[in-house]
Amino acid sequence: MLTRLLSLAVACCLVLITGLSYAQDNTGSSSGHDFSGRTFTVALSEHSYPQQYVDSSQKPNGIMKELWELWAEKQQVQVEFVPQPWQQTIKSVRERQLDFHAGLSRIPEREAFLDFSQVIYPQYSFVYISESISEITDIKQLSPYTVGVVAGSSHITTVTNMNPKIKLKVFASRVEMYEAALNGELLAFAELERLLEGYERLNELQALFPTYRRINYYGGDYSAAVAKGNIELLNFINEGLAKISVAERQLIANKWMFQKKAEQGISLAFSVNLPPYMGYSSTGNPQGLYIDIWRLWSKYSNIDVHFVGNSMVHGVEQVKLGNLDAHLAYPEQDPSSTGLAKAAKIYALHSKLYLKNELAKDTSESKLAGKNIGLFKTAPYIDTFKKLFPQANIRYYVGHENMLKAAELGEIDGFVSEIENMQIKLINANMQSQYTMVDEPIFDVDMFTLVPPNNTQLADTIQKGFQKIPLKELKALEKAWLSQPEDAYFSQQKEDISLTQKQTQWLLDNPEIVVGMARDWEPLEFFDESGEAQGINKEIIQIIADNVGLNLSFKGYESWAELVRALDSQEIDVILGVSLTEERESQFDFSDVYWQMPWSILHKQSQGQINSIVDLYGKQIAFVKGYQLADYVRRNHPKVQINVVNTVDEGVVAVEQGLVDGFVEALPVTSKLAKRENIIPLAVSVVDEIPTQDNRIAVRKGEKELMAVINSGLKLIDNTTRQQVFDKWFNVNILTGLDKRFVTKIASLIGVVIVVIVAFVSLWNRRLHKEVARRKVLESQMKHLATHDELTGLANRTLMKSQMETAIAQHQRQLNKLAVLFIDLDGFKGINDKFGHDFGDDILKEVATRIKGCVRKADTVCRFGGDEFVLLLTQLHSKEEAAYIAEKIVSVIAKTYDIDGRLAKLGCSIGVSIFPDDGDRESDLLKMADTLMYRVKSSGKNGYLLRQ
Repeated sequence: MLTRLLSLAVACCLVLITGLSYAQDNTGSSSGHDFSGRTFTVALSEHSYPQQYVDSSQKPNGIMKELWELWAEKQQVQVEFVPQPWQQTIKSVRERQLDFHAGLSRIPEREAFLDFSQVIYPQYSFVYISESISEITDIKQLSPYTVGVVAGSSHITTVTNMNPKIKLKVFASRVEMYEAALNGELLAFAELERLLEGYERLNELQALFPTYRRINYYGGDYSAAVAKGNIELLNFINEGLAKISVAERQLIANKWMFQKKAEQGISLAFSVNLPPYMGYSSTGNPQGLYIDIWRLWSKYSNIDVHFVGNSMVHGVEQVKLGNLDAHLAYPEQDPSSTGLAKAAKIYALHSKLYLKNELAKDTSESKLAGKNIGLFKTAPYIDTFKKLFPQANIRYYVGHENMLKAAELGEIDGFVSEIENMQIKLINANMQSQYTMVDEPIFDVDMFTLVPPNNTQLADTIQKGFQKIPLKELKALEKAWLSQPEDAYFSQQKEDISLTQKQTQWLLDNPEIVVGMARDWEPLEFFDESGEAQGINKEIIQIIADNVGLNLSFKGYESWAELVRALDSQEIDVILGVSLTEERESQFDFSDVYWQMPWSILHKQSQGQINSIVDLYGKQIAFVKGYQLADYVRRNHPKVQINVVNTVDEGVVAVEQGLVDGFVEALPVTSKLAKRENIIPLAVSVVDEIPTQDNRIAVRKGEKELMAVINSGLKLIDNTTRQQVFDKWFNVNILTGLDKRFVTKIASLIGVVIVVIVAFVSLWNRRLHKEVARRKVLESQMKHLATHDELTGLANRTLMKSQMETAIAQHQRQLNKLAVLFIDLDGFKGINDKFGHDFGDDILKEVATRIKGCVRKADTVCRFGGDEFVLLLTQLHSKEEAAYIAEKIVSVIAKTYDIDGRLAKLGCSIGVSIFPDDGDRESDLLKMADTLMYRVKSSGKNGYLLRQ
């Protein structure tokens, strides 16, 4: 803890260097007055530790005392320190009772009666926050509270300037202010980097007002001062400061404010208050995406890491001074800007343009002409922005707080910022409804770990450590910390696949793989109007190709039989969506299963619902030529008369014209066919006797290397990706009774000869609940494929979005409230890592059961992804009802899990948004709930939060 308490202290070294560089430019100036041998009286504060103070032996001490003694030696003069209460020090110099002030902040009020020396170092001001109040990350959030300040201090001016709404309570001394804080009279007070050393209740004060809760609200200049108009003495002071070397200044500062390195491992500086990337939790522990990335680095490098929180500028300076080993993540573009070297790229952020709502609809160059847009002063995309919007007026800002203050005051019309962190800050500032983030353009910012330029060995160690971390673990961290992980840095990267020498050579010898596809098998595979290959199968093979580095071309065929012949004759390399049979295994090589596809029956609506294959006995049923399903039906259900058609369209026309009683096809295909305009209203039925097909990729016989490469690519496609592909193309809505017309080439299909063939099919075991109204049960089960989570059976994102939109419309009419609860499990990753994914799946199913037990049947429970769940609570009368449910869920999730005798513990963080208070759109309510959930995580986890 001492390390963190001292971390900000090293900042003084930065100021010393800054002062030196300026002063050395003025070494030629002269005071014009001979002060040789003179003794100067220096006003020194009694209680401004460690800069200037009176120690336990009642002697002057501190950084400035030692600095001025060195200055006196350089100038061949004497100094006499006169310790006084703070206000008296200023008065004594102002009235020329003493020669100059040892050091104080330069603020406009003081410039009226004092002249200041060149900057000696920056002075950073903080507000210390009590542990007893909720997390405060911005000085604007302190408006309801009284903030303690010391009489005569610069804090009176700086706090008021940063937030005029804050009520100040002025104390005669730091000790009096501390006592008031300990007695419960204050929940916040303004101070410098370090609290008063020697204060008898210091440990108690630090426990109640911990360093990690403080906010750095202001940075100013720290200088010496003389009475107004005493220019000769001021020049003499500056001359002496110029003679003090960088090494001498550092030596003094390090003695008092040295940040000690960890004796073992690597000490890392990180920037506080930048959630969700880096910061402190409410319990004082470093947390965030970057922190966890470095913990992974430690795990795979077998080297301990120690985190030291600070401002970004301070952290860099600590590394430059050798007090810390590296800055873990810094937006370095020009190596000369910090004087440090890039060791490794740790991350890349997306920044976007935020505009006032009325401007967000049109972001063309002309619309932003003359508008004031805020950019960060060190942003790497400044030149890019100028090229895109040359007529915009750019205003530059150092930090988020200054930029948001300008936005709140109407000084700017928009700004560019990183997405995740800015969303949190906008909500904290209650400005989320005033600005809209536009999708384009996107400005990328690379984040690097920085090390001293001469430490190439450390840079090499860091780089090699990051190379050892599996990409899937980095992607998991993004999902845990980010609200939109699908667009994030690691999620966009492809995992490296270790190919054998033979596989690599095969790819070199075969630069293009020809994929055969059916021209019209929508949505599984087809060619659009522009001739581009589309569909579920196409997307799967493209993902594989991207993963392993295959170059694909696509060739279309009119029928399935033509596809099979083309592969058999080696006209093409690959076909998709094939089931494995003994006959085919002798012809082709097959990949692992990538899809389990249910079959269904397309038929006239007038026939009524088909509930069993027995209903088809004595009936004519069509299959596409080449399908292997009919053999199974013929062997197991010989009373079904099997017929063949060449294409899907022929099957549809055969049903419409009454040539067959039904047409068997993949469920995604029949659902699409039933919804398009048909001459005869069509319906879809699913029966339990027709099984699912294990879809595989078929490859030319003997191409073992290609098959191994394809299987390697398949392994990288997770269930989430498969579900996203499925949801994109398969939107089930099979309510029968579509009385619409289908325009097709009927004339060319009249007289088609229906021929009997032999086919084979794999099993499908979905049981229909016949006791329920058949059509609605069928539609529910069909939609389940696209609208429910396979593992838990809960609603997925698609269904939740639909339910929320419907509920919002209903509640707008009824003027009722609804709540959205965003739940993220705490500690689930550790359980997964310890016990394995199967155990983790069992935990998730148990969590789903527990959550469902906390809500009504009318409420919707959704597995949002990974270890995230979302609840939709409707017909609420007050926020307290939502809070009650949230508290109940926190309690039940925290109970011990017993899975086959293995015990585990979990927690959860819940964010609660309320309609209409927090938004009137589903996206706004989800975003607010997600943000509040993250604030719970950053405040210590295992709780809930809703806006009051």
